[in-house]
Amino acid sequence: EDDHDEAEQDDDEDVVTVEDVWDVYERMRYLRVEPQENTFNTLLAGFAKAGRVADMEDIYREFHEWRSASSSSKKGDDVSLVRAHTALIDGYGRGGDRRRMMQVYEDMKERAGDPNRRPDAFTMSILFDRLAA
Repeated sequence: EDDHDEAEQDDDEDVVTVEDVWDVYERMRYLRVEPQENTFNTLLAGFAKAGRVADMEDIYREFHEWRSASSSSKKGDDVSLVRAHTALIDGYGRGGDRRRMMQVYEDMKERAGDPNRRPDAFTMSILFDRLAA
């Protein structure tokens, strides 16, 4: 029985939490390593899945500011925006805020003329899952 408890504890140590990812992000900032779009999207998705809507919104604001100010941001490649907005849909849906979830989706639909900014199959899958919950 003690061996089982010890193995279970080892499994818990292998789990990476959103707090672990946040710690790495904070360390990056301390070391003045510029985050990339994937950094923000990983944090957004993590906070969304953890139901931490306020943290998700804070990271989205940082992401938006970074994209506005960053020389390394690829302005023509907006796939990361689709991923960011999909994370917002997921987070609001998990948090039970269907109004805001649908508002993000409607904002994405307004950009449907730009194939790099419109909802994709992954976005739709997340939206359906959250609506069905």
